[in-house]
Amino acid sequence: MKRLLTTLFVALALCGAAAYAANEYSAGPVQKMVTLHQGWTPQIAREMWHKAQGADLMPVAFFRALRNPDGTSFSSNANLKRYGFIDDAVSKENPYGWPIGFVVNDGPKTHGIPEFGVTCTVCHTSYLQYKGTKMLVEGAGGAITIIPFFGNMNRTLIETAADKTRRAAFIKAAVGYGYPKARIDHDLAAMVATLVKQNAIGAPATKYSTPDGPGRVDALSGVVYNLMVKALGVAGNARRAVAPVNFPQVWDIWHLDWVQYNAAVHQPMARNVGEDIGLGAHLNIIDANGNLNPPSTRWKSSVRIRNLFWMETQIEHLKAPVWPTKIFGPIDQAKAARGRILFAQNCARCHGISRIRDGNEWAVHTIPLDQIGTDPNQATGFAKATYDARKIGMSEHQSGAVALADVATKVKYQAYKDAGIPKSEWPKYDGFGRKMKTEAPCGYKARPLIGIWATAPFLHNGTVPSVYDMLSDTRPAHPIIGNPEFDPVKLGQVQKSTPYTLTIDTTLPGNSNAGHWWTNDKTRKGRIGPALTDKQKYEIIEYLKIANYQNYPTVTVSGSFPQPCAGNLHWADGSKLKLTI
Repeated sequence: MKRLLTTLFVALALCGAAAYAANEYSAGPVQKMVTLHQGWTPQIAREMWHKAQGADLMPVAFFRALRNPDGTSFSSNANLKRYGFIDDAVSKENPYGWPIGFVVNDGPKTHGIPEFGVTCTVCHTSYLQYKGTKMLVEGAGGAITIIPFFGNMNRTLIETAADKTRRAAFIKAAVGYGYPKARIDHDLAAMVATLVKQNAIGAPATKYSTPDGPGRVDALSGVVYNLMVKALGVAGNARRAVAPVNFPQVWDIWHLDWVQYNAAVHQPMARNVGEDIGLGAHLNIIDANGNLNPPSTRWKSSVRIRNLFWMETQIEHLKAPVWPTKIFGPIDQAKAARGRILFAQNCARCHGISRIRDGNEWAVHTIPLDQIGTDPNQATGFAKATYDARKIGMSEHQSGAVALADVATKVKYQAYKDAGIPKSEWPKYDGFGRKMKTEAPCGYKARPLIGIWATAPFLHNGTVPSVYDMLSDTRPAHPIIGNPEFDPVKLGQVQKSTPYTLTIDTTLPGNSNAGHWWTNDKTRKGRIGPALTDKQKYEIIEYLKIANYQNYPTVTVSGSFPQPCAGNLHWADGSKLKLTI
């Protein structure tokens, strides 16, 4: 079977899923569902939810035929809701009634076999719940547990293939769903063999990895893992995942001159191709024996470049959600006005909109690690980790940032050619003609905060449950993530544990909830400013409820801001963080 299963951090998922609880994304009975109108028509939203971008996970017939040990359908909505996925109805775009973000990939790219896959909205669609009302938030990070989902799916397939009775029932069902009978024995065996091999590769790294939990994953490491371990077939490139990050909101992302939490990527299409690799796009760098494919086919992939471009253009129309006063109550306008002044005085120097003259770009400030004081693992790990990239003509100790930029560019250009896109249009597809740049700065970007009220938890690693906590000089010692019940007073997730939430161990690598402090202790690392009174905190909160593109602090600048440690991939070499296994 030429198309083998490819998933985000699949080996880590396979051997680590049992360490996580599945997440029932519900906090009680729902009486009504509302949409926070954010600029997409219902038709555009459905297409965004279910348009294939090339991340093929397994044949549709396999996914539909898969059964849990108790005989229930793995692909049923009842099972999928356990992982936080959001229900959606049957439609032309969603023929099987799968959750938001699930897709059917078909056509020549899948060699005649329709494939089940996921798309960007699987991670970047969320909902809030409040007193029985459920509010869909387009573009916000969802509280999904995606690593356990992949792991349990893969483990179930392996166990099914190993059990004579379950295997026979699976094959009968898959053939009934359209899988070619003449191919299924061979293809199932090939897929399972690949999974078992990947499990063996990933097991040592998983042992020391930090649990991610609802709404978090070590995203950039996952992308690099899929490239350096799976696509190159180099087992020694496996690294442990110690930098889980919160799925960010994607409205306004197209404006930002640098994206990723550590401001590592400049070009929109390079970001999207990298994300596609992370979600499971098939690469063709090596053959079944681990040897390089010829240059004529080496950079071919399952990436659907035209769909990625269409999706990127729709992101430009996505707006931040507007505070629903009919649900949460009216705004205290006088308090919000005072809060706007406080925000401008205390927050806008980093989080304001800095519009680059004569364009649509916003320059983002990247705050050095020693100034912001938040958990350094995501930035440090991306800069420090090296990989054996000799197969593709690079060094034995190659920076992952450089290798990813090189491969993503080659895959992107090959996809342009394969899609018949004229070279004159490549700059448009790249995104506003932006050049391909990848950095590994020693800091994190501070983006504008319009709509931030709907995106808890906070900090890049999702360890701070509310805006109120972000403005305070203390933080919950054991923050809870994954509860969708909204706190409209503190602007965050209700701190109530359920069987499906995760209580963060802030002592683990990647999980610190320190930094970005408002404190009178001038010696505390990561101090942003003096302690705020409760009155001041709630005034800022009141403003953030109604912050919009008209009332937000905005300045015009001449160009991008300097990046800390720009061009220096060795700034983290002295770090005590151990990344090898």
